[in-house]
Amino acid sequence: MAAKSNALENAIIDFWLRGQALVASVTTYVKLISCDGKHAVSAVYTLNDLIGVECDDSKWRLYKVTTAGTGAGAKTSYPGVANEAITDGTAVLTEQNAGLEVPPRLAAPMLMRLLHFQWQIGLALRAQDQP
Repeated sequence: MAAKSNALENAIIDFWLRGQALVASVTTYVKLISCDGKHAVSAVYTLNDLIGVECDDSKWRLYKVTTAGTGAGAKTSYPGVANEAITDGTAVLTEQNAGLEVPPRLAAPMLMRLLHFQWQIGLALRAQDQP
């Protein structure tokens, strides 16, 4: 086994060698983010505020104030492009959703591990059905 602990590897070893039940992990990790509020016209924004903005495509995205200032008197256009910087009045807000998504380089290995794990479970269940 590798130097780091691997819950999936341990579960498979426990199942195959020790005859323990193979159950799904009950631990779920969630990234919690505190937002300083939603976008408002003519609002005063301070540096590093996190603002929820309803973009032009009607989806909500997270923006960080990178230059403090006051928002414009009318709603500014927010296209919702990753890492874009929008000048809203005298404030500059930068889109932050890219930091909330699973990077593709991690998503594929995670999916492959999940599929391999499901394949292992399928083999184990078929083995139990045979006399």
